[in-house]
Amino acid sequence: MVVQGSSSTVNLLKELKHLDEAGVNVKVIAAVSEDLFDRQPEAYRRSMLPPEAYYDLMVVSTGTRRMWPVRNVGPLTDEYSLTSDWDNNWRTGGLEVEVIEEAHLDPKSIFAGIERFAREREQRMASQRELLG
Repeated sequence: MVVQGSSSTVNLLKELKHLDEAGVNVKVIAAVSEDLFDRQPEAYRRSMLPPEAYYDLMVVSTGTRRMWPVRNVGPLTDEYSLTSDWDNNWRTGGLEVEVIEEAHLDPKSIFAGIERFAREREQRMASQRELLG
C-alpha cells in the first residue's frame, strides 16, 4: 500500500493502531518522491517495493488516480485505491474536514478501504491469475 499527500497520510496514521488491532496485515510505503526513490540503491528499492508488489497494490492519496505516486501499477490498483477523485468528480467544497470526508480520505473511509484491500487479497490475486491464464 502506498500513501501520498498530507491529509491522507495523517488520517492513515490515525488508523494504523486500529488496523493492527483488527489484524489487517499490510505494508505501508510513504511515496514522497518517486524521483528520489529511483536514486536509491536497487537492493533498497526491491526491499521496499519489489516488482511483484506492483500487482498487489493500493494507493491512498490526495492526488488523482490519473497520476499514481508510483508508475507501472497493476491492473486492479484503481479498483482498490482511495483518491480524491474516486468518482471522477470535483469535490463540492466546504470545510477541510467536509472535503476530506467527501473524498473518502477521512480515517473511517481509509480504514474501510484498507481492510477491504487486505480481506480481498486472495480474490484479487485469483482474478489476475485468470487474466493471465
